[in-house]
Amino acid sequence: MIGHWHDLGDSVEKGPFPPPKTEIQVRQMSRDDKTGEAFLKITPLHGDTVYFEIGDAQPTTGSLKVSEAEGGYNNFRTRELKLTFLCVDSTGKHETGSSFAWKNTLAVKHRVFQQGED
Repeated sequence: MIGHWHDLGDSVEKGPFPPPKTEIQVRQMSRDDKTGEAFLKITPLHGDTVYFEIGDAQPTTGSLKVSEAEGGYNNFRTRELKLTFLCVDSTGKHETGSSFAWKNTLAVKHRVFQQGED
């Protein structure tokens, strides 16, 4: 990106600039309240491989990989309460950025029972 400019508001910075770090966007497309299963759309930015961990663990390149087995990037299915995703550029052009934590929602169900006047 040699020769490009970045507007910083009160000043302008001229390149060259390093390539942007990898990012990931996770969007919940739908959720089945009966089963708790969520359907996610995962969009890797500046990378081509997405890894994930269940719970609070930070994903690495040794973690589970998003693949077609789970529905792929456009229809990733999960019943987990929390997943953490990491996008990696296998070509090495873009440095690995921060991970992204996604949290499922809980559907609280209740029923009122009456026995006599209680």
